Amino acid sequence: MNGKYEGGHRCREEDVKFSLYNKKTEKDLFTMDFYKIGQLGEMAGKNRNSIKLQLLHVYDPSYRKEGISSHYIKKLKEYAISKRRKYIYIDANADGVKSVNKENS
Repeated sequence: MNGKYEGGHRCREEDVKFSLYNKKTEKDLFTMDFYKIGQLGEMAGKNRNSIKLQLLHVYDPSYRKEGISSHYIKKLKEYAISKRRKYIYIDANADGVKSVNKENS
């Protein structure tokens, strides 16, 4: 899916947004959104050789604290190391999350 957009998701080189979706319940389970900080330095004072984790969210509170986010954080870390990125910047903020329940968000 390189370079394609589908349902608000994208996969371009070092710019990814994806979700896990339960077909039975027809509900999103998890979404992750990250990208390489660009040459324009959209994050003043941040190292350009870095990744910005924009969104990491488990929608259903019953699945939170089950290791889903931890698994994908580990995968993001492995990816950052493979791309020789020095930092992963994370701004914890549940205000932008579209979810009925934000407990443990």
